[in-house]
Amino acid sequence: MVSVVILRTILQTFALRFTKAYVVQLINLLAPFMVVILNLFFIKAPLPRYTIFAIMFTIIGGILMVLGGLVNKPFHTLLSSEDLIGILLAVLGTLGIAAYMTLVKRSKQIGLPYRIVYISQILSMMVVMSLLSISLGEDWTSFLRIDWRAILAFIFIAIGVEIGCKLGNIAVLRKLGAPLVSSMLALRLIAALFFGWFVLGERLDSELQWVGALIVVSTITWYLANQIQSEN
Repeated sequence: MVSVVILRTILQTFALRFTKAYVVQLINLLAPFMVVILNLFFIKAPLPRYTIFAIMFTIIGGILMVLGGLVNKPFHTLLSSEDLIGILLAVLGTLGIAAYMTLVKRSKQIGLPYRIVYISQILSMMVVMSLLSISLGEDWTSFLRIDWRAILAFIFIAIGVEIGCKLGNIAVLRKLGAPLVSSMLALRLIAALFFGWFVLGERLDSELQWVGALIVVSTITWYLANQIQSEN
């Protein structure tokens, strides 16, 4: 699992260096399909009801949200030879995301405490990514020149994202399982657009993006309501 976490992070990081962020995000929406395949082959876990249906519609909504803002741009400017490298890395990284979700669920089945799951991946990431950064010659002296706003942002990422969100992600994966959680990955597009609107002043530019957002929210709401109803 630790190896998957490290490899996945490296692949996603370099994918963003070669291609655009929205392309990587769009490819990440393939993770639910990969999770389904991995679960069928390695865990033999049954799929929650309507999972495939939910995955299909959330991906359609995600595609509309990403590509809807590109309706006025020429297609030949969207992809280059470097983009193809980035796409390959993003596909491999997305496979890593699916494998990670499956392994986290498996960790509960074999009785591995969630604290061990979290600590092992955080410590390994800290060591490996630090060594990789140094080997690439990245400048660490920027930490000596940051102001209080940068410090607050750093603390928020360290505590809120790296500790809070990742612990929550592990807990949810172990409780609900990879297929159910992966079907909600498209909500990240909604969150990105929401915070981008209020924090960065960015907003949805076309009707297609609004339609895509509506499809994602409606599908996820309907899907979760059906899961709750099935459990009762």
